[in-house]
Amino acid sequence: MKVSSDRRKKQAEYQRKKCIKRKKMGLCLNCPEPIWKESTRYCEKHAIKNRERDLKHRIKQKKMGLCIRCSEPSINKNFCEKHAIESTERNQKIRLKRKKMGLCLNCPEPIWKGSTSYCEKHAILVSEYGKKYNQIRRLKRKKMGLCIRCLESIWKDVSTIYCKKHTIKSREYLKKYIRNEFDIRRFIDETHRTWASKNSLSLKKN
Repeated sequence: MKVSSDRRKKQAEYQRKKCIKRKKMGLCLNCPEPIWKESTRYCEKHAIKNRERDLKHRIKQKKMGLCIRCSEPSINKNFCEKHAIESTERNQKIRLKRKKMGLCLNCPEPIWKGSTSYCEKHAILVSEYGKKYNQIRRLKRKKMGLCIRCLESIWKDVSTIYCKKHTIKSREYLKKYIRNEFDIRRFIDETHRTWASKNSLSLKKN
């Protein structure tokens, strides 16, 4: 026998009120255990269980090229257009709220004094990921004959990594700190050689 729409609405409203009440009491929504510090709704057992279930669902949806929240085609590997906008707006609100509270954007730890957004652990992880990503991006662009800072062509016979605009900008920046033209040229050459040697080593390792 099919449940009527009115009855479904009543059940949904009852569950919503129940969840709000349990959350205020600091209890898991599925059992009488206290809420885990790394979750906002569940105890440790149910938080891990839900994460595993969600992960399986996401992998399945991604393989089919579908949004992980609905059955619409995805536009950015995870979400359809509607849910991509909703996700971005929600994440921005959460980040602002956590920053005001002085908490890391990725965990409940306080913000590290050497960062403006992350605890010490996540600040180091984000920094390492950023460096690795930038190295790969720079190498790809250089091979394609593009400036490492934008998608313009490299300024041939003048620079090996920048377009005309960024070559001039980098030299103007250096002139603030190094007055001698010979020292500027030497600094640019040494910086480029160091960067190239580091990236060649990282490529060999990979």
